[in-house]
Amino acid sequence: MGDLRFDKLNETNYAEWTMLMEALLTRKGLWEIATGDISRPMGSPNSTAIKSYVRKAAEARAEIVLHIEPSQLPHVCDPDVTLVWATLKSVHQSRGFGTCMSCRRTFFSMRMDPDILMSRWIAKVRRATFLLQEVGGAVTDEDTIVILTNRLLRSYESIIISVMDT
Repeated sequence: MGDLRFDKLNETNYAEWTMLMEALLTRKGLWEIATGDISRPMGSPNSTAIKSYVRKAAEARAEIVLHIEPSQLPHVCDPDVTLVWATLKSVHQSRGFGTCMSCRRTFFSMRMDPDILMSRWIAKVRRATFLLQEVGGAVTDEDTIVILTNRLLRSYESIIISVMDT
């Protein structure tokens, strides 16, 4: 199985990083351990179940540590992978009113650059939609269509007319 390659966690990419890290840990059978959905079993430290859990927890933590920028290392010092995952979430996942308003302002002020391809513009709007939803903001399909069409270049005017006529 080839490694899933993606940007390491930094100060700005938690929403995307956490989705990709979940996919990586899930593929390796480590996601439930990282999130605490599977907890350490009871028994002797020498039992097969305990050894397997400890190995998987260490592997999950190693995957997380290897997929972060050095600036994030202070957040992953705990040997418990569940606490590491929870710490990263608490540090990076802002869901307050100010964060939501900031994302909404960014979303509703988007404008298509003259040198950008339509596919890239759509991807930028979809990413902004995703980020706004990740902080708890509501985005309707109509909001997305308005942003996509209101901010298009003049050369796309016929598309706007077609959309508005439907």
